[in-house]
Amino acid sequence: VKKIVIMNNQPSWLFIYEFDVYEKLKIIDHEELTNFDVSYSNSEKSTHLTWSLPDDNPDFVGTNIYRDGAFLKRVDQSISTYLDNTVDYDTTYNYKVTAIYSDDFETIGITKEFTTPQEIRAAEDVTDVKAEATHNRVNLSWSLPDDNVFHHVNIYRDEISETGLLENLFFLENLFFTDKVFAAETPLFETNGTYFNDLSVKPESKYEYTLKTESTTNIESEGVTVQVTTLEEPIPELEGGEWDRNEDGDYEYTWDTPTAGKVRVIVGGEEYRTVEASDQKIVIPGEDMKYDLIGNPDVGLIPISEYGKEGEQNKPPNVEGGTLGGVKMPFKASDLLTTVMGILFVLGPIILLSLVIF
Repeated sequence: VKKIVIMNNQPSWLFIYEFDVYEKLKIIDHEELTNFDVSYSNSEKSTHLTWSLPDDNPDFVGTNIYRDGAFLKRVDQSISTYLDNTVDYDTTYNYKVTAIYSDDFETIGITKEFTTPQEIRAAEDVTDVKAEATHNRVNLSWSLPDDNVFHHVNIYRDEISETGLLENLFFLENLFFTDKVFAAETPLFETNGTYFNDLSVKPESKYEYTLKTESTTNIESEGVTVQVTTLEEPIPELEGGEWDRNEDGDYEYTWDTPTAGKVRVIVGGEEYRTVEASDQKIVIPGEDMKYDLIGNPDVGLIPISEYGKEGEQNKPPNVEGGTLGGVKMPFKASDLLTTVMGILFVLGPIILLSLVIF
């Protein structure tokens, strides 16, 4: 507008004292942002927000960013990304971006819900690891870590053997006997508990157990190691049971324990057969039987452990008496022999003295 001319054709008493000039009302197109997306950056441990700006809108002045309803930041009209580095792992957030215009108008905005991933790292190791051993088992116990990414414990067992002088010389190591670990590549067991009983060990053997935690993202920790040596195996004993002779003349011997390992059967002082201890019986045909001097079956049973350790030879269990000429006697053959030897012990010197005098 260059000039305004007011022509007054009204009576002189009609005067214009004041007037206002208004510009034309400006229409602003309040466009929303588009293509809003949220992703996660592992390297920066942050959420990455991106969006598209309005095209060729001179009245667009910036973007407001909100998280869970709270205002985070305003960025100017040239920026279309934002990095939120105040997030936690495995947490759900609700983001919103709105467009701001020159007339201070703010759009409703667009929203997106996003859950951050679980933390990608190894869990903390277990603590207070203890190992207690007998001859045939190792009991392990430990305390679990207070770690939100912990999932379970992998247990590895390594058997340790002693390396000798020649092997140490070959590797130019020291000249003394040392331990050599044969490492296990796969877990022996996995659990989210606090104990494990290993029943597959051997007596008088040295083992190394490594307990590694595994995280929810399948990453193992370095692990905690403990060594233990199993005890010497006790001498096996044969207990309980009975013997009998059936109608066919065969002898059957039974026992209550052991139920693991083997039992060697001795007939007439020679090995007759070795059977599984779990059979808990042995049948000897009558024609194979041997007898002692007084007519008793000459049978002995030797228990052998799972690992080859032999116990003492036992006569058939619960034999209350012997036979003499096929007649049942109220005493055992050993009782008879003991009595005879006792008599000879007393009478022998007297007989010898009499012979000398004679």
